[in-house]
Amino acid sequence: TRVPSLPFVLATLLETESLHSNVTPKVDARKVKYVLDPESNLSESASTLGPALNSIASKNGWGEWENVVGQIPSSEFMSQTLLEENGLYLYCGHGGGEKVISRSRVEEFISGRIDGIRGCRATIVLMGCSSGKLQSVNTPKENPSGRVHAMHYEPEG
Repeated sequence: TRVPSLPFVLATLLETESLHSNVTPKVDARKVKYVLDPESNLSESASTLGPALNSIASKNGWGEWENVVGQIPSSEFMSQTLLEENGLYLYCGHGGGEKVISRSRVEEFISGRIDGIRGCRATIVLMGCSSGKLQSVNTPKENPSGRVHAMHYEPEG
């Protein structure tokens, strides 16, 4: 789904708290983490989005969001981010973040269960070229599975 702006995404996710719905994920605005320009080749995006994200957090009293800018985040950062209950992970870089965390690792988080709860607990927003591209996994390239790769990052109810 395409959305008109980052503030729209954040407002929509944060507003779900008032809906009293179990269908939409709840996000704690103090638990936002982001990766911006991990390959260090999107300097304009980094110089625009970094200050905008910091401004959104500070203007709303949410503190400073933990982030990694201009480099690949550590596996510890990614694990902590994806396991954060009611967290929000924002990715802005090329593709769907495959260079930041492997598909197999994401699938481990999603299928992994801790006390009967899915392993991946954060809501994830991918902002990158081809972040919603269909991926062919163990099938011929001309016959992709029909699942959007980015969907593998979304938390399961």
